[in-house]
Amino acid sequence: LGKTTIFGLKVPHDWATGEILEDVALLFTLKLRYQHLWEARSVVELLELDNLGLEAGEPQQIADFIKDHPDQVMMRCDGLDEAKVDESSLLWAMLERRSDILPAEIR
Repeated sequence: LGKTTIFGLKVPHDWATGEILEDVALLFTLKLRYQHLWEARSVVELLELDNLGLEAGEPQQIADFIKDHPDQVMMRCDGLDEAKVDESSLLWAMLERRSDILPAEIR
């Protein structure tokens, strides 16, 4: 099994069925190999750009949940090793947990 299979399919499946990560209420994958995601300037914009199939208003609800319950959220970063990293981006700040440059919505 490769890392995409294990982390892309097995971990989310096992989480959804309650086998692992019981304290995680929200698990989602960001496909970081897509350069346009590095241009997001807010969590809402990031969720909209990632094309997760969300309905209108859901990106804001998710961003609010992340702000209010950061200890219950796991963002799985797929393709970071393939991405052209922009160290001034929101995504990089989130990955580095750089609260000095994170928007207030997720500090």
